[in-house]
Amino acid sequence: MQNLLNFFKNLFKENLYLKLTVIVIIILALSVYLFSLTFPKKEEQISGQPQSQVASVSAPGSAPRDICNASIEQPKCYEGDFPTPTFKWEYCDSNSVKNQKIFRVQVDDRAYQNSAFPSPEFDSGNVLSSDTKYTVDSPVLKFDTPYYWGVTITDKSDVKTGWWGWGDKNFATSPSCQ
Repeated sequence: MQNLLNFFKNLFKENLYLKLTVIVIIILALSVYLFSLTFPKKEEQISGQPQSQVASVSAPGSAPRDICNASIEQPKCYEGDFPTPTFKWEYCDSNSVKNQKIFRVQVDDRAYQNSAFPSPEFDSGNVLSSDTKYTVDSPVLKFDTPYYWGVTITDKSDVKTGWWGWGDKNFATSPSCQ
């Protein structure tokens, strides 16, 4: 063992490039490790759901609230003068819905950027409710148009727990039946 240690000591004394290479490899290995802790693989399970179906939403200083199965309900075509999609969200933990005090739904034709939608086409404002669905009943949305959506949740402790949506996935409103 002592011979091996002496070998590496002598090797590093003489070769500056080898020292730098080892340092870079150590930094890369640490970066990969930290990245894997921050962004788990999609196959990993959270609360019994595949990671790809779970959004852990939290604000600084708050406990995460997992929202599963966020969805949009709308007919194949709309009979009325404008589309009225219904946005729904479910918590992975059924106890979390009991803590929801306020929600706010926003819809934008551009993706969520820098912690905000650039110019929302629709904003429900803060809705004092523990409901986990909301229907946009306003003529601001257009038929057969792609949009992004998000919901902000505030719990009973008045802590904003974050977003579902983020703008990486969009949806299109259904066309008019007419």
